[in-house]
Amino acid sequence: LRSQRDRLSREIKELLSDNGILLFPSFPTEAPYHHQPLFTPLNFCYTAIWNTLALPVMQCPMGLNTHNIPLGVQVVGAPGSDSLLVAVAQDLEKAFGGWRPMNT
Repeated sequence: LRSQRDRLSREIKELLSDNGILLFPSFPTEAPYHHQPLFTPLNFCYTAIWNTLALPVMQCPMGLNTHNIPLGVQVVGAPGSDSLLVAVAQDLEKAFGGWRPMNT
């Protein structure tokens, strides 16, 4: 498994190069309720993959769906691209309305 992880990490780093980014869903469904991910553990793969591959990632709020549930996207980059990820996330947040309080 380690050799497969290392190979995939190298391939993605080559693909991203110095200034590439990848947008990836934060979660496969709308935001889960508290403790709900414990019952669907494979959904953690959406975020865990980037940690496993040692790639920086930033979660970016994209607003609310029709049920006022938060939606988001992950901005993934090559190692050392943190400032690029912050800039991209700021632009996305601004364009899509960003974080909004949920109606409670």
